[in-house]
Amino acid sequence: MWLEYLAMFAAVGALIAVAEFADPEDGVWHKPPRRQLSIDAAWLTAHAVYIPLLGWAVARGATALADGNPLTDGVTRLPFVARAVAYALVAEAVVYGVHRTMHAVGWLWRIHAVHHSSTHLHWWSAYRFHPLETVIMRVLPVGAGLGLGLGLDALVPYTLAAIVITVYSHADVHLPGRWLDRVIATPHFHRTHHETWGERRNYALVLPVFDVVFRTATWGRGVPRTFGSVAATQRMAAAITAAPTRSPARPGSLPLP
Repeated sequence: MWLEYLAMFAAVGALIAVAEFADPEDGVWHKPPRRQLSIDAAWLTAHAVYIPLLGWAVARGATALADGNPLTDGVTRLPFVARAVAYALVAEAVVYGVHRTMHAVGWLWRIHAVHHSSTHLHWWSAYRFHPLETVIMRVLPVGAGLGLGLGLDALVPYTLAAIVITVYSHADVHLPGRWLDRVIATPHFHRTHHETWGERRNYALVLPVFDVVFRTATWGRGVPRTFGSVAATQRMAAAITAAPTRSPARPGSLPLP
């Protein structure tokens, strides 16, 4: 499972990296500062280690929840496509609600601000996540879907789509036309959420449907862009300024933005 995950991640990352270099959003390749690149690399490495372990734990819990839910037998008689679509909508509703709450509640924002501290957004920025946020975003949608008795197989299409689109939506890639923004969270759509003054818009992970319903969708932002929340960017700037005078980090510690 771990090797399959890494292989899929490597393949998706390689393809998007080529696209970023060949056709960036504003026509210019933006090389990230070395300090930011090292931080992103640390988060990416940590993600590659703990996500398979978290996936295993979620899978075990999901199996137990599905087996012990009296709704499962009845609901799983519905066609697979109907259950898969239902799970995608349920999961996206949960993610939208949690994501929006993280921007509104102080202690949750301090966790989520890690993700918004990137001032140069590339595909690998998708994995600059606080581990606690990763747990929340993995466990709650799965729990909601299985709690409704949709079955384990219904989780698969959305989960795979989320892995690919999460990486893609952060990428510095030009996307001709704008119709796809209404269907999935494209780079043009999601990178707006990472702009300095755009944090309260475009919360979707995969499907913009709830941004449309709750009127938090923005379609018309252009380039050039300025990324990073004001608070998170100030924290990053302070950390970089203080870096030469700070004592060395403990071996094996993860640098924070």
